[in-house]
Amino acid sequence: MAFVAGFISVASFLGLAISAGSYGEAVRKVVIADAVAIVCLGIAALLYWLGSRQG
Repeated sequence: MAFVAGFISVASFLGLAISAGSYGEAVRKVVIADAVAIVCLGIAALLYWLGSRQG
C-alpha cells in the first residue's frame, strides 16, 4: 500500500511539472528528486516482491 501511495504522489507531481512545460529552478530540483525517488521506489518494490516470494 505504501509503495502505491508513493508512486501516485511522485508520478502526479512529475505529470504536473511535465505538463506545465516551463518551470523555475526550485521546481526543476524537485523534478530531479522525484525522478530519483520513482527509480528508488521501483527498486524497493521489486526487492519487496522478490523477498515475499521466498517465504
